[in-house]
Amino acid sequence: MATARPRENTIMTKPRSFDEDQFYKFNEHRLAYSLAHAAGYENPQEDFGSDFAEFYFGNVNVEVGIYEIDYKGNARIKVWSRAENTDGEVLVSMAYQTINLLSQRAVDGLTRKLAAEVNGITTETWRRMVHYCTWTAMHHIQSAKELLKVGTEPDTMNLDWRLFPILQDGEPTTFYCPGGVGKSYLATYIACLVQYDFAGFTDATNGRQWVPKKGNVLYCDWESTHRDHQRRVWAVKRGLGIDNEDTFMYLPCDQPLTALVTAIQDIIRKHEIVLVILDSQMAGSDHGPDIGQNATRYYNAVRQLGASALVLDHVSKAAMGASSDTNSTGPHGSVVKANRARQAYELTKNQEPGAGVSDLVLKHWKNNEGPLSPDFGIKITWENNEDTGHLDKTLFTTFEVEDHPVHSARQTVWKRIWDCLEEGPLTTKEMVKAMPDKTEANLRAVLSQYKSKFVKLDGDRWGKLAI
Repeated sequence: MATARPRENTIMTKPRSFDEDQFYKFNEHRLAYSLAHAAGYENPQEDFGSDFAEFYFGNVNVEVGIYEIDYKGNARIKVWSRAENTDGEVLVSMAYQTINLLSQRAVDGLTRKLAAEVNGITTETWRRMVHYCTWTAMHHIQSAKELLKVGTEPDTMNLDWRLFPILQDGEPTTFYCPGGVGKSYLATYIACLVQYDFAGFTDATNGRQWVPKKGNVLYCDWESTHRDHQRRVWAVKRGLGIDNEDTFMYLPCDQPLTALVTAIQDIIRKHEIVLVILDSQMAGSDHGPDIGQNATRYYNAVRQLGASALVLDHVSKAAMGASSDTNSTGPHGSVVKANRARQAYELTKNQEPGAGVSDLVLKHWKNNEGPLSPDFGIKITWENNEDTGHLDKTLFTTFEVEDHPVHSARQTVWKRIWDCLEEGPLTTKEMVKAMPDKTEANLRAVLSQYKSKFVKLDGDRWGKLAI
């Protein structure tokens, strides 16, 4: 923990969201803070995060950690004391419990418990330390974040990418599809590109190569096992030609993300993680009847991680196969999911039964910072060892979506019209022959909507504008 700067003895203003009783209780904490100053405890070592605060009082060898703090004051508190034994100094846990930081009764009860269990520290000393920690932690949670200015010319107008052109740096991106399509394999491929600084394929449709900005990756898994993931990562590394045994971090999870966010923040800090993969949102969300609130809490937790995030999610059973070329069903559950992701992609699959090849299309449905990308055609090939028959390597290559016999029909209508006009202007009647699933009225509506791409010529003929 870094030593904190001395705090200025400023007058406390009324917290925004507290009622009167809470405000008076808060001022009691402020009084205890002043008493702590007088007693010489004003400058412990301190560390703060989005929902935690940690303190170390060196003069009495006490550590206090307050975690999972919410705006109502609910939190978990841990207290340790350093004690001497024959092997040297060790940490002895004295308290680990839930607490409301705004409850005078709860804080005083903890103080009495600590005073009864620890020799050599008076009740008054405990009272001052506990009140100081609870007040400071609550004040940190209620304080506004850093105030910044906007309006000056930025250093660059380019976007920051963790993996160009898929993942923006520091932002949440969502991949969603039915189970079994291949999103976890694709996420593993992305993890390897970023962790091992390995450039991916050059997309056949738009000619852009997947280029990472190297950094450490954490894969948080609610669905699979470490053994399965170890096998999957090794096969992807083999397919990329990476022959070392360097690793990245893998965390098996069985609690909602909101319950694990503090622990994951600790891992991110300790291992300097820049990309967190969350597999999956459906499994890692809170349980409860209000799916909108559950999704909001989930994305608030993602934001607290302070790293780029790739969120994998599912679609509902009713939505499986329901996405069309002009509309996406979106991820399962609340519309909050689509609203909170900065970018959203849908994965669709075409795979023959028993085949070791799967053709995926990654369709870009949302982008908060610019235009949508053309569809990405991704071919996954599983190659088995000739001697053992077991999986040996997993290869990722690309294909042109418009040339695919199945996926081409799922392209957006304007793109299908664009390809149809490749040889020259056509009438809507002539276009319908190439797209029998559409009517002339459908096509005229799309042509009129995309005036920046198409131009009406003589009669009912349409041509392409240069883009």
